[in-house]
Amino acid sequence: MNTNEPDNLPLRDIPYEEVQFLSSGSYCVSFVDMVRSTQEISQINDATKIRKYYSIFLNSLAVIARNFGAKIVKNVGDSLIIYFPNSLDSTNKEIWSDILECLLALMDARSIINTNLYQEGLSSVNYRISADYGKVEVARSMSSKEDDLFGATMNMCSKINSFVPSNNIALGGDMYQVIRYLHLDKGNYSLTELGEYSTGHKFAYPVYILKAKQSRPESPFRRTSKLLIHNNLKNSIRSQKNKKSDINIMLVDDESATLSTFQTILVDENYHVDAFRNGEDAIRNFVTVPSSHYDLIVSDVRMSPINGLELYNKLRELSPSVKMIFVSALDGLKEIVSIMPEIKQSQILQKPVSKERFVEAVKMNLGYHAT
Repeated sequence: MNTNEPDNLPLRDIPYEEVQFLSSGSYCVSFVDMVRSTQEISQINDATKIRKYYSIFLNSLAVIARNFGAKIVKNVGDSLIIYFPNSLDSTNKEIWSDILECLLALMDARSIINTNLYQEGLSSVNYRISADYGKVEVARSMSSKEDDLFGATMNMCSKINSFVPSNNIALGGDMYQVIRYLHLDKGNYSLTELGEYSTGHKFAYPVYILKAKQSRPESPFRRTSKLLIHNNLKNSIRSQKNKKSDINIMLVDDESATLSTFQTILVDENYHVDAFRNGEDAIRNFVTVPSSHYDLIVSDVRMSPINGLELYNKLRELSPSVKMIFVSALDGLKEIVSIMPEIKQSQILQKPVSKERFVEAVKMNLGYHAT
């Protein structure tokens, strides 16, 4: 009789999840890949110099990416993979101009990188950049603090990269459509069709070469996101206003007027507020800060694609001690208490709610944090 346990355990029986999928969204992703690095490395016998060769290349580009608000997904061999969290908004011209400027800065850094390599007695480097836009799955490994991305957009961007001539930037067809929609191809950027990448399906996928119409005199390492500068200035002003408060509140509501009203009330009370128009953006932000960062979450219930109750359950998985207030115009809102006994009546507010009642509920749920 064979007493061996089966190798394929049902998913429910697997006790440990190394990778946790957090959300889905459409983002701009980019691959920066060295050309013929294997041949170059094979001619270097000194391990220290090999490390220096990769270090100068990867770390130089990582600095530029972060200056533009991009996140480093991973280093794979001789490639750097990044994505732009702000690109979730495909209608903001300033965001996408920043993305194009980042890609150009990454390529413009080549002469400085090669100067540094020469000073170390190393060969110059050639590389190519591919970027595309589309839906990805955002995940986080238990052993890493960085996001990881999966999905067809990642696969296509990787494949496009091999199609790109050395020292050029190529955009996939889906990203090209965003650039055209925002009319960025009519301004400071030139986009010419490189050709079509065969996907193995009925239609080939168009690929475009990105160029700047005018050179950028400033060092690529000194360039930065205009949007980040603007936001940092706003945050600095807000920080001055809220200087005496150390309370962080997350506000989530898909109605712009309600979101703005609640945010104004909380800021006037000297709380630090991060506001989001949907649960997906809220979750993406939540995983980037310490689990105890937010003292209170205030959320609408009826939202899409993640409603307030689903948001609550997800945030509790990430931080079991999270505190939350539910605000909604739903008539059956009080029934939440019967189906979710851990939620107290004091955590439920029904719209319309007065400023005084709202502030009172916030202070009550903050408990000893209240000011």
